[in-house]
Amino acid sequence: TVNYDRLNRMIEQVIGQQDDSRRFWPSSPCNGELDFGDAWHDDSKGDMHFWDVWHSGKSFAAYLDVNPRFCSEFGFQSWPSFAEVKQFVPEQDWNVTSATFEQHQKNPRGNSIITEMFTRYYRFPTGFEQMLYLSQVQQAMAIKTACDHWRAISPVCRGMLYWQLNDNWPVSSWSSLEYSGRWKQLHHHTKRFFAPQYLVFSEHKGKLSLHLLNDGKQSVTVNAQLQWVDWQGNVKQQWPIEHTASPDSNTVVWQLDDEFKALDLKSGFFYVESHGAQTRISNTWFSTHELKTLPMEKANIEVSIVDRQITLVADKPAFFVHLECDTAGRFDDSSFTLLANQPLTITFLGEDLAAMADSLRIYHLMH
Repeated sequence: TVNYDRLNRMIEQVIGQQDDSRRFWPSSPCNGELDFGDAWHDDSKGDMHFWDVWHSGKSFAAYLDVNPRFCSEFGFQSWPSFAEVKQFVPEQDWNVTSATFEQHQKNPRGNSIITEMFTRYYRFPTGFEQMLYLSQVQQAMAIKTACDHWRAISPVCRGMLYWQLNDNWPVSSWSSLEYSGRWKQLHHHTKRFFAPQYLVFSEHKGKLSLHLLNDGKQSVTVNAQLQWVDWQGNVKQQWPIEHTASPDSNTVVWQLDDEFKALDLKSGFFYVESHGAQTRISNTWFSTHELKTLPMEKANIEVSIVDRQITLVADKPAFFVHLECDTAGRFDDSSFTLLANQPLTITFLGEDLAAMADSLRIYHLMH
């Protein structure tokens, strides 16, 4: 310990001499200058790691109880997609407790944690494919819960790094990219919740708010529509959102009216979407993380394919709508909310269009 302290102090001294514009940060997590206190639990300074949800079995809501200045490591596992699994598991072993499948899980409690969390938040899946799909919904929601909260409290929190980006073999893991390069659902959500401009819901002291975040260096005008929608897809109320966000800003652009206190928030969901010169921004808010308690209705989704364009139309709201196929390539969006009777066209970014069309699978939460 003494030698490492000397080493760190020497490195800090040399860096200061060579380039005083750089800040030496000796470790991660770290509470500050050569401060190796309890940075796994202290969120008041420096960078912290937060693993209480995955390793300690705390609820997703535990992310809302920490307000780090920078969270440099946190994560949640999922299983690979069905397309990925078919590359290394023979059909007779398509079961999450088969010997072959478990050989590709190196966290001793990994599969147990994923499965136990299902019982907290979701209606238990009915088959192998649905279990793989739901594990990725669950992973995405865990990380999104953390990132939405931490972005909503900026500038208190100025950044986050989730564990982990990718895999070096086909495996059940914390990654958002599979070994083949396929995007897990988390990676699609990451593209949205890490975007420079973002609309994010937050709850504080019983008040629901909508924040417009702009991490860019230029002002941005956002025109959005916020809707309260029931499970049949009827828009019960809507609010136009128009605001010019200054650079590096976090602005509350809407709060839930007091008259909504009497409203049964389990009777629907909030959905916000912005279209404009910038990238489409969208977000969905449910009254609880325990989606199993919400009276969602089963949606039927019609699919039409023209070249690389896939158009989806649902008769009722569908959630975590996820496109998957067996050929190389990815889709420009996935794991999204599809509103009732509002066609949405997704683009396939790959070469073999025939193979994509032949193997295309559409999953959603109430599938």
